[in-house]
Amino acid sequence: MRTILILTLALLFGACGGNDKKESDAPANTADQNQTTSNNPAENMQNTMKQAEEAMKQMHQPVEPVNFRKLQEVLPEKLAGYARTKKGGETAGAMGMKMSRADGTYKDGSGKTFKVEIIDTGGFSMGVIGMATWAGVTIDKEDENGYERTSTLNGYKSYEKFRTAGSNSEVALIVENRFMVKTSCRDCTVESLREIMGKLDLGSLKGMK
Repeated sequence: MRTILILTLALLFGACGGNDKKESDAPANTADQNQTTSNNPAENMQNTMKQAEEAMKQMHQPVEPVNFRKLQEVLPEKLAGYARTKKGGETAGAMGMKMSRADGTYKDGSGKTFKVEIIDTGGFSMGVIGMATWAGVTIDKEDENGYERTSTLNGYKSYEKFRTAGSNSEVALIVENRFMVKTSCRDCTVESLREIMGKLDLGSLKGMK
C-alpha cells in the first residue's frame, strides 16, 4: 500500500511541476507566491501536499473502500486444489485517498505456490495511481524473454505477463472498474492462473461494503 501511495505522490508532484512551468511565463502575484512558497522546506512540502489533495478531489469522487477483512472473504481456504497457508491485508490512506488490499498465499502438496491479491482503489482511476496502467490500453507484445498482453477473461478486462526466465507468470483483472485482482506464481503457466481466477467468486465484489 505504501508503494501505491508513493507512486501517487510522484505523479501528483509531476503534475504540479508542469503547471508551475506554464504559469512562469505570466506575471506572478507576489502575495500569492508568498502563500505557497517559503524558505521552510517542511512548510513547502505541506503546501504541496494540500494542493495535491485538492487536485485528487477534483479529478475523482472517492468512495469508502471495503475493509481488507471483508475482502479476505473472497479468498477461500482452498482454491483450485491448493491450500491457503498465509493471508494478510491492510486498509490505509493519505491525501484524501484511501485503499484496501487483501492477499493470500496458496500451496499444494508438491510445494508449488501462488499468490492472490485483491485491491480496492476506492473509486480512483488505476492509471492515475500507477497501479494498473494497462487498464485503459491495449497491449500485445512478445519476444524471447516472454510476453505481455491485454484481453478479456471471464468477462473482465485482463492482463497477462509471462517471463521465460523462471517461468514467472501473472494474471490480473479489473472488476467493477474499481477492484484489481491479481494472481502470480513462479514455475507455473499462465493457463493455470486463468483456471485459478475462474475459481474465485469475483461476482461477490459487486456491491460489497
